[in-house]
Amino acid sequence: SITQADVDRADGFDVVHAKWAAWLGKYDIGTVLLGSYGLYDYKQIMKDCAYHVLPFPFRGDHLNIKEYVPTKFGWGKKGVGQQKALKRLGIAVEGVAHRGIDDARMATKLLQRAAYAGEDGHWYRLAAHEVMRGYHNG
Repeated sequence: SITQADVDRADGFDVVHAKWAAWLGKYDIGTVLLGSYGLYDYKQIMKDCAYHVLPFPFRGDHLNIKEYVPTKFGWGKKGVGQQKALKRLGIAVEGVAHRGIDDARMATKLLQRAAYAGEDGHWYRLAAHEVMRGYHNG
């Protein structure tokens, strides 16, 4: 569990923002796809940047994995919860739901499965622009 002491020791938003921006600066923006399972975290980061009067450091596309995965597998257009989607695909649920790194790892597993799943049952890799076609949420 995250304790108050953990929060007190953590870097402030401005420091984390600078680290994220520096990390993003290492990559060609056309090769990076920002994804989140739902839009809450994506929107929250934008709000936090505005609150702290800092620019949103990501200028590429955003993919809402919560909408992409069900559409890719024919489950309808409505988003499916992360754990339910993992179970439907036979992927082990690991970690604790709603913990940042655990959620990120589980969302990545879902995106990998969806991005490599071919309509004909074969696996293949989709380029980011192919994944984004029809799924842009920015």
